[in-house]
Amino acid sequence: MGHTFPGACAPFGIVQLSPNTDTIPHNVDGRYQPRVYEYCAGYQHKDSTIVGFSHTHFSGTGHSDLGDVLVMPTTGSIKLNPGTQTRPDGSYRYRHATERTSPGYYEVVFDDYDIKACLTATEHVGVHQYVFPSKTDGNVIIDLAHAIYNYDGKVLWANLHAETDGRGFNQILAETQAKWNKELSILQVEGTEDQKAMLYTSLYHTMINPDVDRQYRGLDHNIHKAEGFDNYTVFSLWDTYRALHPLFNLLHPKRNADMEELLRHELGICTPTLFRRDLEGAFQPVRHRRRRFCRG
Repeated sequence: MGHTFPGACAPFGIVQLSPNTDTIPHNVDGRYQPRVYEYCAGYQHKDSTIVGFSHTHFSGTGHSDLGDVLVMPTTGSIKLNPGTQTRPDGSYRYRHATERTSPGYYEVVFDDYDIKACLTATEHVGVHQYVFPSKTDGNVIIDLAHAIYNYDGKVLWANLHAETDGRGFNQILAETQAKWNKELSILQVEGTEDQKAMLYTSLYHTMINPDVDRQYRGLDHNIHKAEGFDNYTVFSLWDTYRALHPLFNLLHPKRNADMEELLRHELGICTPTLFRRDLEGAFQPVRHRRRRFCRG
């Protein structure tokens, strides 16, 4: 299924501003819903409607979560029911026919009400630009309770960092695209256009694991501060240790060292013996390759 999202983010940014096409609850009346697995990233290209744009998404994982702070532009009377993919009528969910996306940018036109949505992002802020039809009342719905993989008692959060500094959408987009051009230019390749597209698309997907704030919640559920290293999150270690981290040793040795330092710190506060052994064993290939490729 891919479990990826098409939306806008900056390289290693904490915000991944992207459309959600549906949200399947983990359980209904205590019964597990198997289709929840289809929406690990909140998005399926085959879906014909969009429920809104949320600001955090997993990519490539086998588990659903995030989807914080959903925003949806509407026109006319305000509707607060998000509806479902199979029953969109009477809701604020919109049908869509066209999507355009590139690193740091996402665009879609909603068919029902002719609203054009353009998205970009900095490392910590999602930036929205909506073009409404003339002579209509435009609305923006903000849903703070929306989340992928929702369940009773889940803690939801909303966070906003003032990072745009009065700049307009086009300027922020240009700056984010410049960052992507710099990151993706780390490799110079020769081949067919299809081969280049596959390689650079894969390279792009390696660089959307967030570099987050210095403060973070550890495995002991306490708040810790990253001292001397940048803190990264949501890289799925059992999926990434064989290929992604050895690649980072070559392309991003400082970032990879920071990820290892985070795990070393987590091992120091992690008390369950079995989980500690799993973390130590999983990261051994990364340590070995970092010593081999990053000497000096």
